Order: sequence, then C-alpha cells, then structure tokens
Amino acid sequence: MAKLINNIRMRAKLLSFMLIIGLVPIIVSSVISYTRTSVVLHEFVDQTQNLVEDQVQSFLVSWSEERIQDVKTLAGIARINSMDPESAKAAIDQYYKEWGIYETIFLTGTNKISIATNDGSTLDLSSRVYMDEALTGKSAISDILISKATGNPIMVFAEPINKDGKVVGVIGIVVPVTQFQELLSKAFVGETSDAYLINQEGFLVSAPRFSD
Repeated sequence: MAKLINNIRMRAKLLSFMLIIGLVPIIVSSVISYTRTSVVLHEFVDQTQNLVEDQVQSFLVSWSEERIQDVKTLAGIARINSMDPESAKAAIDQYYKEWGIYETIFLTGTNKISIATNDGSTLDLSSRVYMDEALTGKSAISDILISKATGNPIMVFAEPINKDGKVVGVIGIVVPVTQFQELLSKAFVGETSDAYLINQEGFLVSAPRFSD
C-alpha cells in the first residue's frame, strides 16, 4: 500500500496524469509601462501556476487514495471474493448505486474475462496492462484509456481477489475522465482559467472549456 501511495505521489508530482492547467490572466493596468506590466504579469502567472500545481498534486493524491479505498472495500466483500457470478453482481449493483460516481464496476477471473459487471455486459480485458499488474497481487492504477464498454476516456483502479493465498480474480472500478475533470474544474478553475487532460501520447482526452 505504501509503495502504491508513493507511486501516486510521484505521478502527481510529475503530472503523469498529464493535467494541464491553463491560466488566462485578466490584465488591468494603464498606469505603469508595458514592459513593467509584462514582467509583473509573468511573475504572477508563474507564482499562480506553481500554487495551482501544488494544490492539484495534493488533490490527486487524496482523490486516488479514496478510489483505492473503494476498490479495496469491494475486494474484501464476501459476496465478491466468493467469485460466484450472481452473488458478486448483487454486491456490485449495490455499491454501484450507493457510490454513484463510477462508470463501471467489474469482476474478472484470472483469464481477464468479466464474470460480473454492474450492467451485465461481458468484458474482455486481456489486453489491459493494469490487469497484468493486479494479477500479480498488486493494487493497480491505469493510465487514461478508452473504455471498451462505452468508448469514453477513463481511468481504472483494480485490486486482486485473494483466496487461500492465491489470486483468483480482479475487481475493478472505472472512473470517467469527465467526472474527474469536473471535480478539478470546481476546485481549481475560475472564470478565466481552464483545466483539461491529455494522455501520455499527447492527445487531448477532455474538451477544453474555451473550445468552440
């Protein structure tokens, strides 16, 4: 757990979630020279950017820890770690409705094929790197991905299901990027600033607020 939290802190510090905060300052100055104004504004933007980055890093760590706790809660529920499809689905449905923030909650066997999901669909997650990590017995967090179920940008938090000392499956929660972006916007973005996300390949995965 400590190693995972350290990994989250490192990701947040390096902004590996690829969060870009765009600040658009309001220029109100008619008394001092343009050169002086420019210097002051640059200093203001730099200071503000550093402050926002620090706040975002703290937010990312706290937000990720909450998601990790949720998926660990699911992994510890008897109806889920029984690996019985009907019992597991009943528990998944209960928490999906109770929490109300996840796009999908799924349970897979070691073959990486779902045996229970909140919407009853069957998911083949055999190509997902986070599944490989979870099946080694570690908590896993994905990069920003495109959902196999909805086609939306998502992040996944996955936890191994252990039984008699062996990993027998994986429970996962899927967070839509739009929900994540809305939380950031409410917390850090004012009327003249914006927050948007790009993936590790540099492609935009959420719409800028000021786009047409």
